[in-house]
Amino acid sequence: MESRREFGRIPGVALAVVRDGKAVYLQGYGSSGPGGPPVTPQTPFVLGSVSKAFTALAVVQLAEDGQIDLDQPVVRYLPTFRVGDGADSSRITVRQLLNQTSGLSTFAGRRLLADPDSSDSALERHVAALAETRLSNPPGIRYEYSNANYTVAGLLVQSVSGMSYEDYIRRRIFEPLEMSRSFLSQVDAERKGLAVGHRIWFGQPVAAPDLPFTRGELPAAYICSSAEDMSHWLIAHLNQGKYQESHLVTHDGLATLHTPPPGNLYAMGWSQAVQGHRPALMHLGEVPNYRAQALLVPSERLGVVTLMNVNNYLDQPPLQDLAPGVAAIILGEKPATPTHNRRLTLVYGLLAITVAMQLAGLAWSIRLLKRWRRPSESRPRSRTRCHLTVASLLIVDLTLFVGFMFVVPAVFDISLAGMLFYQPDVSWICVALALFSLAWGLARSIALWRSLPSSATAPA
Repeated sequence: MESRREFGRIPGVALAVVRDGKAVYLQGYGSSGPGGPPVTPQTPFVLGSVSKAFTALAVVQLAEDGQIDLDQPVVRYLPTFRVGDGADSSRITVRQLLNQTSGLSTFAGRRLLADPDSSDSALERHVAALAETRLSNPPGIRYEYSNANYTVAGLLVQSVSGMSYEDYIRRRIFEPLEMSRSFLSQVDAERKGLAVGHRIWFGQPVAAPDLPFTRGELPAAYICSSAEDMSHWLIAHLNQGKYQESHLVTHDGLATLHTPPPGNLYAMGWSQAVQGHRPALMHLGEVPNYRAQALLVPSERLGVVTLMNVNNYLDQPPLQDLAPGVAAIILGEKPATPTHNRRLTLVYGLLAITVAMQLAGLAWSIRLLKRWRRPSESRPRSRTRCHLTVASLLIVDLTLFVGFMFVVPAVFDISLAGMLFYQPDVSWICVALALFSLAWGLARSIALWRSLPSSATAPA
């Protein structure tokens, strides 16, 4: 754990290992934040998408209570639920939300990641925003991971139970599992020592304690918990839905949560995986400044969770091999050798090349401008050719602007605001290059056009 923490530049991490129905290892490593106390098993972290398994459990609990039929349309329980096509709205079932086969896209689930709204209506507003979203596939056809599925599922829990989402999770899950260091608001978590989250700037973790706690995405990504509390959660999943004397879900309900539909790997808040040669269930969780991983190896009655106070959107391997590495050691296997993602190196390299090309283009454009302001023989004789030269250069700059502001985010299925939220170093360089291209392109074009003579044809 210490060598991986150093390799991944992880400020702090908490680890829980459970086996045969009890916690066998609880430990904290590193710091909870700049100048803060060391991480302990009781230190809360934001769980990221590990939160989805809590929402899935809540929905299945309501199904077992007879209040929800997983195969009924969502609109039966949320009459106001809408997506871009009204016909599709009535075809999406509750099960499809939890299996991520509703047709809601990855991008749709990331549109409001940076939303600072912390009001009681934030969840309803996030679901209402889907009325503008067209599905990427017909419901039930194809798996596509989307936070939006679990945002809707969270509002479903709230609507059917008659309680707020927070109250339901607290009463029906946290309390039975004795998760006293788990929270559904940033303020409550901070009072109990929430680890300070970090983002990566040019390879170094930088504290980012003031990022929005996106309440509208709470059911998908913003539940907070400690390693010790998460050990109780793992035990319940490995013990037929039971923790001590509390039964959260039946054996059949647990099987529903853990079993994906035919042809898919995603169940309900858990993905099928492999640990060595053994079937496993796992889920990653990430928000801009935290990362988590939960792993279950049912055949060994083994569970591992790692909670980190840093995230690196473009370089994930050093942060995501901790739980599998710990499980490998326990099972007598060798952990994988840590590696950095070449994608981040490639992105940095491409940006460096682009900056160099921009500077070279700037120098060339200034030289061209000086030439055109000299006697007429320094310019092309054809005025049309002059205009084409100016227009071509402007098109290149406008293309760069559109590329950096819109195409690059689309490649990663995220909005520009989301990019700035998750990978600020790369994103701010993209914004700077885009704004430079636009500003210099317009300024150069105006200067070049003004340098042309006003006559219809350039003098010989």
